[in-house]
Amino acid sequence: MRRYVKAVLSASFYIIFLSILPSLSLWLLPPEIKSYVLLIKDYTGIDVQFMITVALIVGLMLAALSFAKNMTHEWSIMNLIAALLSEAIGFYMSLFLLGLGNPLSMGLAKIPINYGGGATAALDLRFVTLLGAVIMAVSAAKSVVNFYYARKERPV
Repeated sequence: MRRYVKAVLSASFYIIFLSILPSLSLWLLPPEIKSYVLLIKDYTGIDVQFMITVALIVGLMLAALSFAKNMTHEWSIMNLIAALLSEAIGFYMSLFLLGLGNPLSMGLAKIPINYGGGATAALDLRFVTLLGAVIMAVSAAKSVVNFYYARKERPV
């Protein structure tokens, strides 16, 4: 019973904070502010609706993986796969957010500013991206080591 409660609570955390709240916040904005938020795409190229849609999809995927990870035993191969996929998807989400909607920029976001003239602002977060990659690799290695030792100590 405890495992089921933990699985549901962990999955609901991802659903609430990555799926419901971003969508609801854009929907509940007053029309005047919402029009300014949607105009950001025209002036900077940052598509806020697309970023919220990606957060919704990633939130649902992380919720499903979290549920699967918490429902299985540590020695299960499903637990290992869910843990590794959760790390990879979380890293993709951080690349997506640091790149302001372009995960392939790897933390170097160039924002064209089209208001009155042609200028470009650069947001260089490559060190943060590298730090996130190291953290993801360490977490993935920790998941593999936990799986190995749980498999070794598993009752037959």
